[in-house]
Amino acid sequence: MGLARGYRLSQDIAVCDAANTPMRNPWCGGMDRPQLMQMDLDADAILDIVVFERLDSRFRLFKGEQVNGKIEYTFAPSYQSVFQNCDCEGWALLQDFT
Repeated sequence: MGLARGYRLSQDIAVCDAANTPMRNPWCGGMDRPQLMQMDLDADAILDIVVFERLDSRFRLFKGEQVNGKIEYTFAPSYQSVFQNCDCEGWALLQDFT
């Protein structure tokens, strides 16, 4: 009888450079042909970044937060579900009509 092994994805593990400085957004994956757009994903009046990777038609989202008077972006995979049913093939365009 085999042993069942569980797997849990954790993006909470700190990744540091050679000087032991924590890297920002180390778990967002690489990008080959990104198309960058802005959108307020969470209605906080701060524009967030939506990256559409044209190579594999996937979206990566980065939430903007004001920190010490400037905007910093953090990878936000929890917003991926907003775009999960998007049938995009090689390009995407976000437009705010309000």
